[in-house]
Amino acid sequence: MSIEERNDAVRHANKAMKGYTQTRILAKQGKLISKNRRQSEEYQSANAIQFSLFLSLGLAFIISPILGRKIAHDEKFREKYVPEWYDFRIKPPKSAWTRQELHEQIIDVERDMRERAIRGDFTPEKLEELKQTLNPRSDLSSDDIAMAKKYGWGAIHPGIDPDDYDDDDDD
Repeated sequence: MSIEERNDAVRHANKAMKGYTQTRILAKQGKLISKNRRQSEEYQSANAIQFSLFLSLGLAFIISPILGRKIAHDEKFREKYVPEWYDFRIKPPKSAWTRQELHEQIIDVERDMRERAIRGDFTPEKLEELKQTLNPRSDLSSDDIAMAKKYGWGAIHPGIDPDDYDDDDDD
């Protein structure tokens, strides 16, 4: 090795050693960024992303019933913020009966049934006559009608035979 080559090798080694010593000095001063610090910053950013996702999902979970109730009950809010294509409510019919009207109709039917019973419209003879006038459905075969009689389908109470009870009990 010539003197110049040797001097170049020494300069190169000196530069390499200078890098080690400078790194060591910076490490002692705390100015050197370590690999562990870089990893911890990555973990911190990942933790920040996870925490923000958790927080946003938690807020959505808490707010959704409140917002749903507001949408369901507040007509002005719904018209302002909910698009028309997203409105899945069933519109009430214009001719819907109120509870009072329905109650009055039921009372009228009960009164009519009572008056008919007092007049004698439900005597066994009249009921038998009514049964004779009722025609079975036209789409039923004779087998279907026989099965209906056998199992009591279409009867008021399939477990009670009309011949088994009498109305003249003195108990």
